[in-house]
Amino acid sequence: MTIHPEVLRSGSNTQLPRSHHPLLLSLSLDRHRSRIPSYSLSSPTSTFITMPISLLSEELIERIIIFVYNDIEASTLKATSLVCRRWNAISRPFVLRRATISTKASLSRLLAFLSSDQTALPLIRTLVIRPRRVDDILKPSAWVGETPIRLPVLLSRLEGIEFDSLYEQGEHIDATFVNNFAKFSSVYSLTFRNCSLDITLIQALAAALPALQRLTIFHVSPLDPRTAAALPRLHSLRLVSVELHFTHFHFDAMDTLLPWLAASDTRHTLRSLAVTVRVREAEAFGHFLVALGPQIETLRIDLDEYFGLPGETTSIKRKFDVARCTSLRELEVYDNNPASAAVRACLAEIRSPCIRVLSIPLSAGKTAVGAIPSLAPLDATLEATALRAVEEVRIRYAGMLDLDEVREKVRRELPATYARGIVRVVGWWA
Repeated sequence: MTIHPEVLRSGSNTQLPRSHHPLLLSLSLDRHRSRIPSYSLSSPTSTFITMPISLLSEELIERIIIFVYNDIEASTLKATSLVCRRWNAISRPFVLRRATISTKASLSRLLAFLSSDQTALPLIRTLVIRPRRVDDILKPSAWVGETPIRLPVLLSRLEGIEFDSLYEQGEHIDATFVNNFAKFSSVYSLTFRNCSLDITLIQALAAALPALQRLTIFHVSPLDPRTAAALPRLHSLRLVSVELHFTHFHFDAMDTLLPWLAASDTRHTLRSLAVTVRVREAEAFGHFLVALGPQIETLRIDLDEYFGLPGETTSIKRKFDVARCTSLRELEVYDNNPASAAVRACLAEIRSPCIRVLSIPLSAGKTAVGAIPSLAPLDATLEATALRAVEEVRIRYAGMLDLDEVREKVRRELPATYARGIVRVVGWWA
């Protein structure tokens, strides 16, 4: 479990063990003094200015804590609460924001902690249910069925629920579970990540949450249910944001899920869509854009080559039409070749007068600029009349090259677009 009560006691004066985080390495976090690095233009080495740690403002401490908030293991974030009472008080809302349960014992500890500290209840905003693997194998976890029985009444301000590495065939997620799950009435975000389960379970859990606005499915694999009993679908979805990224093995997921979404109240509310599209799923995606495209404002498409054949992404592109998205404000299209015919066709089909941002992801596993395909074919497409209203062309790069090298490549290969001053080269997660 992510939350440790001994870390959260407001009276704790426990000192922080040495951290390996680069930001915290710059501070000698003892009770009295800190060492802030200072750099001289005339010397390549750094010097240190010693000052009392008490002089650090609350705003600066909060910025440090925010900087380490997304630490995967949360160890650095927890460490900030052990510096002193002041740091403990400032870090407390961040430490408590995500609660992770992975075993029956961790669920019991969380319940005990919440019962003993009422001030923590409104601070927990995301609940992560991540069953621990047994012998490195995902197996059904009986304790998962207990989570919606006692937690909803305690976590009345919960905003998001994430299922991570859940393996479920319907043994523990049944009609009773779904009805109890509906008591998480404040939750507006539901995520499934690295899970193995049947698509009907996703539908039932999503429809159980009355306030749900955001549904994210990432790397989910199919698993046939052991029972034929139908699960209740308590509400019609009114989603604002949908992300669908199934594994290669989930052949019919999009054929099932997209028509279901289009038939729900989501057809009136959807504004943001991110989806991975393969040859088999392209037609279902095309039908979905016909039905809901006019209201989508943000669209992210990942063209995935399932067979790895030449022209495969072009075949995918023939099945859908971006021109259907007449209110589009931001478009991102990913292909292994960022200037492929499929990418250029998507850009050429834009007819929305609202378009402002185009995002083009680049990725390369090598350290040579030449490993990145040429962007030159994009220049003429980006200069088309329909795209003259674009305010930003965002190049998102993931790889080992320095961003300055990528920026120089973009300047050479997209001269007309670059000259307009609208090109921005950023890291992948920016």
